Amino acid sequence: MNKENTLKLLNTFPKLYSNFHANYRPERKIPFEFQCRDGWFQLIWNLSQKLETEIVAIKAISNSNIPSAIQVKEKMGTLRFYMSVYVETIQNEIRAAWEFSKTTCEVCGELGELRGEGKWKYTLCYKHRDEI
Repeated sequence: MNKENTLKLLNTFPKLYSNFHANYRPERKIPFEFQCRDGWFQLIWNLSQKLETEIVAIKAISNSNIPSAIQVKEKMGTLRFYMSVYVETIQNEIRAAWEFSKTTCEVCGELGELRGEGKWKYTLCYKHRDEI
């Protein structure tokens, strides 16, 4: 994901991306960057809004075991969003975003489909289908 979109996510959802924020270095690759293309920015934004709300609610109840994102990436053509702590409501939101990523072009965000073979799969629209 490009630097501008990365910073928007990090700055808008500081509780969710607390691990990212602490380690973000725009001048170099780090383990906590968004490892996907910009076509999924809106998908990740929508998911982030929901998860940030969940985290705020959890923090209001307890200060221990507060979940935060530890990795966000594309794998086998779908969105993978890993959290530091398992919370069922959060996992349900992540699962829904994962399903949606199967039909969202990684490049432009338009309607897409899984393309490719074996472990080399991508979700791409008709326009970007040849980028595999």
